[in-house]
Amino acid sequence: MFAFAIWDSRRQRLLMARDRVGIKPLYYHAGKRRLAFASEIKALLEDDQVPREIDEEAMDLYLSLRYVPGDLTAFADIHKLLPGHQAVYENGQLSIRRYWQTTFPETLDSRPAEELSEELWARLQQITDDHLLADVPVGVFLSGGLDSSAITAQMVEARRRQGGQAVKSFAVGYRTSDGSSELDQARQVATALGTQHREVLVTARDFVDFLPKLAYHLDEPVADAACVPLYYLSKRAREESDRGPLR
Repeated sequence: MFAFAIWDSRRQRLLMARDRVGIKPLYYHAGKRRLAFASEIKALLEDDQVPREIDEEAMDLYLSLRYVPGDLTAFADIHKLLPGHQAVYENGQLSIRRYWQTTFPETLDSRPAEELSEELWARLQQITDDHLLADVPVGVFLSGGLDSSAITAQMVEARRRQGGQAVKSFAVGYRTSDGSSELDQARQVATALGTQHREVLVTARDFVDFLPKLAYHLDEPVADAACVPLYYLSKRAREESDRGPLR
């Protein structure tokens, strides 16, 4: 996952790129004589030459789809570099091209389910191992669902092979009495895999208190209620990291 910009001072050329599926953001404003770019819209708005006007088309799309598609943002003349794209700014001109695109086979794979599941597990192991190579503490967000549980299992196995410390898992949920909370499911998986598990309970009061901060952090409207619990989950993981290495 990445978003970066490289300035070639010899050629007076700027290269920007965003990761293949757009995990990291990259925003830009192309003015008449200059280009401004940042990882957050609020940073661009610190430049008094960047317009502070609502993009009516983007807002119409947001109200229809609950998100803003394509390279538009809620602000006029501020755009997103799309996932899998790179941009070059040179001699006052901005050119953008796609460098990667998902491809799908025309026919279904006819191999037996057991063989396919083994390949999936091997690929998941490889990508999990790659992400464990980090210079920062590493933990895992565990919901108890299939995907996060599989990733957690791979992390636990990787730590066993490497002889490292136990995996620290983090779960967020709400107080329920019918066993439907993700906390219950995550706790079962954590117990089965033997992770050092941490839980975060989010209340209705937390939602109300966080709304002003939510608008600030998101920069533009995002109709995803998961943003609130994700914030508290990330905050808890950061607090754990500050107490000592997760690794």
